[in-house]
Amino acid sequence: MKNAIIIHGIDETREDFLETPNGPSNFHWFPWGQWEMVKMGILAQTPEMPNPYLADMNYDDWTGVFEQFDVNKDTILIGHSCGGGYLLKYLSLNPNVCAGHLILIAPWIDVDGKHPTFFKDFELDSDLLNRVGRIDLFYSTDDNDYIIKSVDKIKSVYGDKIIYHEFSDKGHFCMGDIGSTFPEVLEIIKSEL
Repeated sequence: MKNAIIIHGIDETREDFLETPNGPSNFHWFPWGQWEMVKMGILAQTPEMPNPYLADMNYDDWTGVFEQFDVNKDTILIGHSCGGGYLLKYLSLNPNVCAGHLILIAPWIDVDGKHPTFFKDFELDSDLLNRVGRIDLFYSTDDNDYIIKSVDKIKSVYGDKIIYHEFSDKGHFCMGDIGSTFPEVLEIIKSEL
């Protein structure tokens, strides 16, 4: 059975995090995407990662939550912002882990060292495509500079081996940018079934 795991991003501060209705995993397009995948017969889950704000986020704590889920060749991994960066780091540090599809949405990998402890000792694994069936990366040219730098770094490592979906008007792919749905991602998932 296909399964999907959607990993959310972070907020700048704990106060910003507490203002997010229902927590980050149940905001933006995540609930809609999860429900649409469930209707397609995909077991989709959106775990709430611990302390998802810049000052207190911890890679090992996130890994403790993430590793509770089964990840295999039938798994679709979807990461938004820091969630995408987390998935890249996790897969790069765990060369024994395989997945069917990795979808990165406005991924942040901290090229500028804004949070050096979360992304410490992290290099993108150039061999990742041998363990992940397909990688799609969504980004918008009107996003924050630190996201564009992350996308540029990812492009420098993977080049045309992954599929890029460039937009100019989707910002950071959040509720205020695209609303509560994200049909472009769903179309890619549907095309694989």
